[in-house]
Amino acid sequence: MGTPRWARRFFEEVVMRHTGKRECLRWPYATNHKGYAQIGDWANSKRRSVLVGALICERLYGPAQPGHEHRHSCGKGHLACATPAHVSWSTHKTNMSDMKKHGTQPDTCGESNGRHKITERQANTIFKAKGLQREIAARYGIDRSQVGRIKQRKSWPHIHKGGRQ
Repeated sequence: MGTPRWARRFFEEVVMRHTGKRECLRWPYATNHKGYAQIGDWANSKRRSVLVGALICERLYGPAQPGHEHRHSCGKGHLACATPAHVSWSTHKTNMSDMKKHGTQPDTCGESNGRHKITERQANTIFKAKGLQREIAARYGIDRSQVGRIKQRKSWPHIHKGGRQ
């Protein structure tokens, strides 16, 4: 790892001059906990970390519009890609769609969600259960509205497609 000065120099002299379109240019300095390239920046006498992809976008396209974030068309932002041709501003929805297409979207469905209160097997049983929703909910220690969402296929939708997708 280098000092912030070396990282800034690499950003200016290598990243911003990089003309490659296909291969990813890997950021050799700091990354965040998800693997995205970051660089130290001084603003108002306070050091802060800035994502390199966002900094590239600001340089190439100007500030982000409200509701926009930087995206990596290569799907390798989490591997510290710093290729200017691979980043652009987009909406969160488009970015999430790209992540799904690239297979890099975190799995937060069903039991993979850290906030789940029931298992996949229980959700399937609830879906098939007959009776009042409040009684079913009491049996599983969940809210009646959650039973309704399971039965309407709004919650735990993957159980209706023959298991995980």
